[in-house]
Amino acid sequence: MEVSKSEFFKNRLFLPLKSEAFDWYQLGKSIEIRQQKGRFKNILESNYKYAELRKGYNGESIYCEISHIKEFDSFNDLIDNYDIKSIFPPCNSEKEALEKYTNFYLEEYPLIAISLRFISIV
Repeated sequence: MEVSKSEFFKNRLFLPLKSEAFDWYQLGKSIEIRQQKGRFKNILESNYKYAELRKGYNGESIYCEISHIKEFDSFNDLIDNYDIKSIFPPCNSEKEALEKYTNFYLEEYPLIAISLRFISIV
């Protein structure tokens, strides 16, 4: 799918990622998870159509269309609804995925899962 640059940037969600998490998109990651706090607190009410995944704040970008956003009360609820590999591609078990999750998130908040499809901008 191709989207014009002006259309993309007027309605995009910016998601800076650690290098490790950014690289997972090359391994098949398609679900971005965030805790529902701070600027993500009201994301379910937003009308974002696109997402820019960026390695850090100044690195390379991957452009995506947001197919849907869902809320989950816990990590276990999230894992019950998605294949682990779509969230944490290097993990082979729920236990490994939980370890990765706790490395990224130290506190418990409801989670949002953002389902993404890669696109090209022109």
